[in-house]
Amino acid sequence: IAFTYLKVMTTSIAEYYLNELYDWRSAINLYIEEIDDSEEWLQTLLNLDTVPLFAAKVEHYLNQLFLSKENLFVLRSVIESAEKKLYRDQIPVLNEAITDDVKTQHKQLRQEMHRIEKEYLSTKYERDAFLAEAIEIQNRLKKTNS
Repeated sequence: IAFTYLKVMTTSIAEYYLNELYDWRSAINLYIEEIDDSEEWLQTLLNLDTVPLFAAKVEHYLNQLFLSKENLFVLRSVIESAEKKLYRDQIPVLNEAITDDVKTQHKQLRQEMHRIEKEYLSTKYERDAFLAEAIEIQNRLKKTNS
């Protein structure tokens, strides 16, 4: 069992970075998909227009989602560029090829991913709470008008 553990732990720095970049890219793609779905919900709510106070909040969340989506697209592009530096002839580079500049860039990319992810998740949970409240109010209005 210890041998297997050591074997897993002996991956190269490039492979570790590439796995991390892959995970980030996957998360970004998921977040972009969630944003697209959220934009549909918010547009539907805006089109119902039964509660005037919702319009300003909907616009606010649509703007925040737009900014998050743009940040995610830029970050995904930076990740793709970083991946290219970690390959030579379609094989991960050796540890010796990982320069201090590459390490620094990866560390900065990790921090940027964390910042953008936190920003998006904060918006997501605020928006989800707003949507739940809006749906509840819409349902009450439907019952009242029936």
